[in-house]
Amino acid sequence: MYVLAVYVRLRLFESFSLKDKRRVVQSILQKMRQKYGVSSAEIDALNQLNVAGLGFSLVTNRYTHGERHLQQLIAEIEAMYPVEIIALEWINE
Repeated sequence: MYVLAVYVRLRLFESFSLKDKRRVVQSILQKMRQKYGVSSAEIDALNQLNVAGLGFSLVTNRYTHGERHLQQLIAEIEAMYPVEIIALEWINE
């Protein structure tokens, strides 16, 4: 059994209030949960307007499968949302 987690720090471009930020962040978290079956949460920079720290985790029986799954998730976030990934940290158990 493998537990993989990734911390993603994002810069949000179209966030003019905390309400805008929460809308974008919740959309990202919900869509990634539904599509990739990961656990996810906003874990950092909660009160910063244009920055968000998100955590995603996955339990799998094959390390390569989990890693590929999370890499696809990261690529989709960057492609589908008005954000820039400014930091990425992998946590593997």
